[in-house]
Formats: sequence, structure tokens, C-alpha cells
Amino acid sequence: PDYAIYRNRRVSRIPNGALLLMSRVRHIEGQPGDFDAQPRLWSEFDVPTDAWFYSDSYSDLPLLETVGHPVAVNPDLRLARHARRCGWPIESFT
Repeated sequence: PDYAIYRNRRVSRIPNGALLLMSRVRHIEGQPGDFDAQPRLWSEFDVPTDAWFYSDSYSDLPLLETVGHPVAVNPDLRLARHARRCGWPIESFT
């Protein structure tokens, strides 16, 4: 019964296991089942010091700056510029 409100609705899927990006939920604003409101969630995550993150987009900059081993792969112009300034590896594949 608790999940009946999701019937015939598209809902995002939360990753799990190795893809889990949150370690702790700090605060939630919103009510379960209220699809008209704009819920907000504050979380924290622990990043292993040996973590790698690969991206091609400047929009992923927050994650790239969080890990110990960021790599720009076929980066867009803004990410390529930023990666060069930071001394990050840049990989290009055709």
C-alpha cells in the first residue's frame, strides 16, 4: 500500500552498491508522496583517497575536484582548459 502512489509514475532510480554516492543523509525537506512540491535533500559522502573519476563534461567539475585522481576524457572546451590549469591527465580517444 505504501508504494501505490508510485503506480503508473516515472520515478528516478537510486543507485546502490558500488554506485552509491551518498554516505549520510543530513536533512530532508518535503513529504513522502507529495509530487507537486520541490523536495530537497542534504547529504554527505566519504570519498576514498584512491578514488578515480573520469568525465568529458565541465558540469562534472564538483566530482572531479572531490576525488584524488580526476581524469578528463574527450573533454569539452571548458573542462579541457580547467584540467590543463590543474595538471590533470587528459585522455583523447577517437
